Amino acid sequence: MHYWFDFAEQVHITSTPRQPRLIYFKTPWKCGIFSVMCEGVTHQINDFINKASTVGNNTTISYLHHYYKKHGLGETRAYLHADNC
Repeated sequence: MHYWFDFAEQVHITSTPRQPRLIYFKTPWKCGIFSVMCEGVTHQINDFINKASTVGNNTTISYLHHYYKKHGLGETRAYLHADNC
């Protein structure tokens, strides 16, 4: 099976879903998106990452491990493609 994964650029969102519509925080909460796409599945899985946390090799492997644990197809051989990750 062939998998693609990548970190998307940061997204600004509010800190609370109960925030009034016309009032915004001066500094919105920043988060990154880690996406995994499988060739055999028709949807993409996104994980939101707090930008305050550090992202490195161990973090990337942890996100991939979590993806395989929750959404994997049970294959024993996989091909990975990372784009500027």
